[in-house]
Amino acid sequence: MMTPRSIQRSSRQQLLQGLQLGVPVALLLLMIWGLNLFAGTRLRLTNVYFVAAEQSEQIVIVALDDDSLQVYGRSPMEWGRQVYVDLLEHLNADGARVVAFDLLFAEASDDDALLAEAIQAIRSSDTRTRTVLAASGAGIPQFDNPADRLMRFENALRPQTGLAEVADYVGFVNTVVDADGTIRRQSSLVQIGEDTAMSFSLATYLAYLRIPASAAFQLVLPDGEALQVTPERRLPVDAGGLWLQNFYGMPGTSFPIISLRAILADEVPPETFADKIVLVGIINTQGATDRYFVPASINGQQMAGVEIQAHAIETLLRNQPVLEQSPFSQIIMMVVLAIGSALLYTRLRWYWKLVLVVVLLVGLFISASINFSVRHEILNLFHGGLAVVLPVGVSIGLDITNEVRRRQQTEFLLASVVDVAGQQMAIDKILARIAEDVWRILPAAKIGIWLDEAEAPRLYEFPAMGSTQALAGIMEQARITNLSQIAAKGDQIAVPMIWQQRVIGVIAAQVEPGRRIDTAQGMILEELAQEITPGLENAMLYRETQRQKELSQAILNGSPTYTAILDGSGNILQMNDIFNTRLQTQLPDFTDKNLLKLLQGAGIDEADRLKLQRLFDRREPFQSELRIDHETFNVYATLLAGYKMWVVVLSDVTALAELNRLKTQMIRMASHDLKNPLSVVLGYSNLILMDRERLSSEHQRFMDIIAKAGDTMLILINDILNLEQLRSTEMPDEPVQLTRLVYDVVSRHEPDMTLKKQVFKLEMQRDLPPMIGRTTHLAQVISNLLGNAIKYTPAAGSINLRVYAPTSKMLRLEVQDTGFGISREAQKKLFTEFYRVKT
Repeated sequence: MMTPRSIQRSSRQQLLQGLQLGVPVALLLLMIWGLNLFAGTRLRLTNVYFVAAEQSEQIVIVALDDDSLQVYGRSPMEWGRQVYVDLLEHLNADGARVVAFDLLFAEASDDDALLAEAIQAIRSSDTRTRTVLAASGAGIPQFDNPADRLMRFENALRPQTGLAEVADYVGFVNTVVDADGTIRRQSSLVQIGEDTAMSFSLATYLAYLRIPASAAFQLVLPDGEALQVTPERRLPVDAGGLWLQNFYGMPGTSFPIISLRAILADEVPPETFADKIVLVGIINTQGATDRYFVPASINGQQMAGVEIQAHAIETLLRNQPVLEQSPFSQIIMMVVLAIGSALLYTRLRWYWKLVLVVVLLVGLFISASINFSVRHEILNLFHGGLAVVLPVGVSIGLDITNEVRRRQQTEFLLASVVDVAGQQMAIDKILARIAEDVWRILPAAKIGIWLDEAEAPRLYEFPAMGSTQALAGIMEQARITNLSQIAAKGDQIAVPMIWQQRVIGVIAAQVEPGRRIDTAQGMILEELAQEITPGLENAMLYRETQRQKELSQAILNGSPTYTAILDGSGNILQMNDIFNTRLQTQLPDFTDKNLLKLLQGAGIDEADRLKLQRLFDRREPFQSELRIDHETFNVYATLLAGYKMWVVVLSDVTALAELNRLKTQMIRMASHDLKNPLSVVLGYSNLILMDRERLSSEHQRFMDIIAKAGDTMLILINDILNLEQLRSTEMPDEPVQLTRLVYDVVSRHEPDMTLKKQVFKLEMQRDLPPMIGRTTHLAQVISNLLGNAIKYTPAAGSINLRVYAPTSKMLRLEVQDTGFGISREAQKKLFTEFYRVKT
């Protein structure tokens, strides 16, 4: 069963179906995206971007870990300030560039003055170490003014006044946890009351650059949707002043982490902190609460707050803030992927759709990874993935639905095909059955079926008394339109019936008033047309075969010649009435169907019968002549290729044969009578030319012209006599000595070749097989070929004559010369009577 054209949809139909699938999916995705549904899933998918990478080696973390707690006390807030003074002195001595405490020194201590002096001392030392202290906004952050792009608090926990005044920077450690409980963003500017301060990471980075706090806000300026930190660094920020930081590895793997106890015990090489940013905070401590989930977390691991700050500072150092895909770009991506993938899915079978969705998802992930590596931009993988997956799910669901519907249609069409096949090649019954099927598919008021029958195109109308004139236009459109399309217009539809890339008919229908034709009905009608087309074509072919058979018999019977069809053995299978009547007249009781025996019984002699027998045995078309009593017949016989049958025509040419005999007699008499006076003219002209000295030059020229004209006339007369002799004389075949014959012909032409100084080469195979033929005629053929070669080959040219036997039953003679040659067009006319090639 052939695949229906409704399955092999045109590109336009596939495009339309793809848009019908892709556009609703794109709108659904835009709604999900606009309502921020599945935000947690969308955020978790962005974690795949953050993989381990080499860090700048500019940051070291001093851990207030379990080892330190065992030595100095159970809480860093309970330690005396002397511990931190000792730490600052060690770090300053080791060349630290910045020391940033991720600790809140909000409670007063008796040793605050010692710590303040230590901060001042290291800033005044040769290393000019900068100090950053942490602060924290109190309460819930407010983002009530998106234009300011900062985080706002009413109150804050700050370091003690004495410490805050001597520190180079005070940075706020506040940040925001995303909907999935993960920290991805850092604050940039924080407003407490009327005062604006820096975030901890930003303050530490500026301290690393040795920019004084008093000049910081002259350098750090809002710039639209970004914060200009330095001329080379621009942080994209959202309405709350938050920016996406990068993460360069899993918790505890990216930066050197050194225990406070080890530093104070002088167990750490001094070069560890040289010109580095040293972050001091709680890490590797059981029961610590300053731990959070980050994108780089694996298997439930959390990252300490001080390490998160280290990744943020590393992001600033490497100038690699993460960009979030713009809303406009996300919309374009979702629409393009949804519609584009839908257009692709509509062209594939379900298993290729599954392969393609995997390929598209992998391609999306690879593209997003490359984009993140190059531009540090996070593409929305969640909605992009949905744009790829949703269309394939809907498409496969539609395929399943269509397949169920198609099976129902197939059962209906199969029943229709069976009914059509059962009509026994009767076209009228088949068309009536087709009309019934159309009425079952459509609420049709009028149905027209146009068939391109061999005799003449014909239109069948249903109901029989109805007029389908209104359907003429759409039927013509379906007949001349592209073979893969149907024609539909309002309440009319026309479907071409196609067989072997040819429109053999058109089914057209017009529905009842107020009704319209939907796509499903059109597809069923299209499949019906395709399924019944083979049966209809067979019926049309059968009717045409019957018509041709009747026509052939009428032509055979109407022929004035005796015509018969023979089998391979020469027995008559069929003959026309005139031949049958002739045989019954001459042989009233004939029962034998063999043509040669019947002709023998009708009076042909044995020689003609044997000649015809030889011609039939050659299994090639032939023409011959035979006599029956006093009548002459031309026999034309041709072999029907592939059927092993002969068509034989006997044409009565008795009158023509008599005219030909009279013509031959007249030509001979005329030629003989012309030769006598011509011989006198040639004789006397030759006698006169023998005494040329007595003639003037002008008379000599006149006599030469007369002599040449006479010779030409004599040649013409001899040619006519020879031609008539060839036509009228039946020369018997005889053994031919081809080698001797060729040498005789060549010897007669040697003087002509010598006169023109032509180079002649004869190549003759030894021991040529014997042949049967007519020596005189064969000699004339060879002489004509060689003579033409000599005549049309220029002086000093070359002529080759080759005689050889390609097989034991064939002799081949070839003449090759360096003459002008014969064009391919002229070669087609070589055997045309009186044709002469132009040279």
